[in-house]
Amino acid sequence: MSYTFRAGDLPKLDLDVDRGSDFLAWEKQWNSYMILSGLADSAAPIKVHALHCCLSRDTLTIVDNLGLTEAQRGDQEQIVAALKSYVQGRVNETVERRNFRQRKQALGESFDDYLLSLRELAKTCNFCDNNCLRSNIRDQLVTGLIDPDTIKYYCIISFEVVLYLVKLEILL
Repeated sequence: MSYTFRAGDLPKLDLDVDRGSDFLAWEKQWNSYMILSGLADSAAPIKVHALHCCLSRDTLTIVDNLGLTEAQRGDQEQIVAALKSYVQGRVNETVERRNFRQRKQALGESFDDYLLSLRELAKTCNFCDNNCLRSNIRDQLVTGLIDPDTIKYYCIISFEVVLYLVKLEILL
């Protein structure tokens, strides 16, 4: 399949807005777009120009100042990797963990929505591994729940059952 340029289909990236896990979501969209549009089979310069069309002016300026060699600027994979390194370097782990720790269940917020929010916040906290990630989410669930029905439910079932469900990733 040959690539046909359609600017409206391109996933947009603005690093003033898209940071941390937002960048990772954009990267997935970009990779999917490349495959679905046929861009993946195109020549390197076409891929780079399509990538440039995804970027805001400010983000394009950042790319121009990342110190990439001419060869790297001609390879969209190298550009995306450099952007990813740049974004990861801008994420302040301490601030992200503070945001995670301060997150409490909002009034009327379902348990599932609260859990999804914690999972999303945890993506940029750089917890050591999956066990660390799970235990941090579990601990924040315990301290951040405000829904009395949910609290009663989890207080009724034994702690061992909760741990078992967490290990099976039914809860997390």
